[in-house]
Amino acid sequence: MEIQNIIVKAVIFSFWKTTLDVVGDALEARGVKYLRVDGNVSPKKRNTILLDFQNRSAWRVLIMTFSTGSVGLNGLTVANRVHILEPQWNPAVESQAIGRFLRIGQRNKVTVVRYAMLRSIEEVSAFATDYIEFECHTLNWKAHFICI
Repeated sequence: MEIQNIIVKAVIFSFWKTTLDVVGDALEARGVKYLRVDGNVSPKKRNTILLDFQNRSAWRVLIMTFSTGSVGLNGLTVANRVHILEPQWNPAVESQAIGRFLRIGQRNKVTVVRYAMLRSIEEVSAFATDYIEFECHTLNWKAHFICI
């Protein structure tokens, strides 16, 4: 039996740039190199960042806003971990973002982790979209619903 060395690459989505600031600070504090795409990044620079993430093994984490990362981007199939930091009221936004990783060229199982605060409106939002879990099984990707 051949053991494969799978390089874990993760994309972290948030609706808020300030949340990405906090995530970036936490990654830096732990010595983790990351790339960032948000509304302040020009389309040309965005392309360069995505190519770096795709082609350079040194970049293992990409943080991005839903508005810049969930629509119209290809080449994210190198990632096999997706973190959604807050549930979206429109489940299509999350489905669109997750769909970026389930394209032709994806060679690994994709794990999706959604975070929600216990006893909050986030918890209601996270669990009100039951059909997303159905999609997970249909599309053969694993989703974790984590409440903290």
